[in-house]
Order: sequence, then structure tokens, then C-alpha cells
Amino acid sequence: MKKVVISIGNPLKSDDNIGNLVLDELKKSMENVTFIKGSTNPENFIEPLKKTNPEIIFFIDVASFQGNVGDVKSFQLSDILNVNISTHNFPITVFRNFFPDSKIIFIGIKPKSLDVGEDLSPELKKRFDDIVEEVGSIIQNTT
Repeated sequence: MKKVVISIGNPLKSDDNIGNLVLDELKKSMENVTFIKGSTNPENFIEPLKKTNPEIIFFIDVASFQGNVGDVKSFQLSDILNVNISTHNFPITVFRNFFPDSKIIFIGIKPKSLDVGEDLSPELKKRFDDIVEEVGSIIQNTT
């Protein structure tokens, strides 16, 4: 099964960078998965992504949902069609137009701070290994 993981996040906005950092860790231990650091412009990777013909596309980003800082939650594309849970203006739902046959999963991580700064909040730093494990488990167990 061809899986692609795309991170979204601004490395200069504290916890907003968590998706990129989690992707960097997962790349070290997961095989047979394509990893793309989308940062603040995941749409720039639509054309190269078409060549991989993914069956499942995962997006990792901070998200606004009920829960505690550091919580990880996965959403089916149908769950977020009319709701913007991402902290970014780019709607990942546009990927549906380019990849109608791919399953699209959004993995959200509850942030503490989106203030300007290069460091994660202490709360996310403390939970970082658990977050990586949870996100990895979602990716590995989704078919």
C-alpha cells in the first residue's frame, strides 16, 4: 500500500512546527512510506505527489479540537469538509480534487502556543516521544 505523509507547519511559530518535527522522527524508523515536508506550502507538492500515485495521504499539523495540549487525533476528510480545524488558511480538502481515489487522513496535534518562536512549548516537548509514537501508529495501522 502506497502511503505518503505530508507535514504542515511554520518552523518560526512555536508549536506550529510540531508536524515537521514529527515527520523528521518518523522518517528515521518507517520504511515504505514517502515523506514530504510541506511546511507552510503543502500545495507546492501536488505535482510531484501525482507521480507517486498514493493510496493514502496523511497530513500532520496542529489542529483546534477539544482536548489537552499534545493530544493526537485523526480525522477522515469527510469529517473536516465543512470545518477548518487546521490553523492554516490552506484547506487540505483541495487535495481531494487532485487525488480523488486516495484516502486522505488529517492527523491533528493540539498545540499550546502558536506565538513567534523556534522552540516547542514545554508541554509539547514533554510529550514529543508519545506524539511521535501515536502518529506513527495511526500511519502504520491505517489501511
